[in-house]
Amino acid sequence: MLQVEAAGEAARRAAQPQRTTFTIGFLTGHEVVWLPDALRILREEEPTTEITLASQSSPDLAGELMRVKLDVAFLRRETQAPGVTSNS
Repeated sequence: MLQVEAAGEAARRAAQPQRTTFTIGFLTGHEVVWLPDALRILREEEPTTEITLASQSSPDLAGELMRVKLDVAFLRRETQAPGVTSNS
């Protein structure tokens, strides 16, 4: 019976179009200024994209970027984060 259920679930997933996800990280408290506009723009440009938000400290955000857990992050410049570039 488990194989039948697994096959049914696989068929349902295959029938649904793949949803694109976009994960944004930010420092707590800083989202008030930019988040409404960023979400509006993302929803206008990519209405089917699932947007995920993550609020963390700057070093944690840099670590998540290095582990490719975030697509973009709004954080302070982190000197201990090789491979993370910033646009200041």
